[in-house]
Amino acid sequence: MWGRVWLSEKQAAFLVAAIAAALLAGMEVLSSSGFQPYGEAAIENYIFQEDSAVCAKLGLTDANNSHSADCMAELAIVRQRHARLLVEYSLF
Repeated sequence: MWGRVWLSEKQAAFLVAAIAAALLAGMEVLSSSGFQPYGEAAIENYIFQEDSAVCAKLGLTDANNSHSADCMAELAIVRQRHARLLVEYSLF
C-alpha cells in the first residue's frame, strides 16, 4: 500500500524548487506593481473598526467621546503588550 513511490527524490526536489520559484516570482510581481492586499492603511482601518466595535459593546460610543477615546487607547496598549509577548516568545 505505502510501497509505491510517486516521485523520485530528485523529481520531488525539482518540484519544490519550481513551486518556490513561482511563488517568489508572483510575490515580486505583486510588490513591484504596488499591490498590497494587506497594506498598513488597511490594517489600521481594520483595527480602528474592531476597536470601535468593542468600545461600542461596552457602551462607550461617540456620544461620550472622552470615554470612547480612553477605551480605544487602552485597547492599543493591550495590542502592544500582546505583540511584545508574541515577539518575546518567537510566536510572531
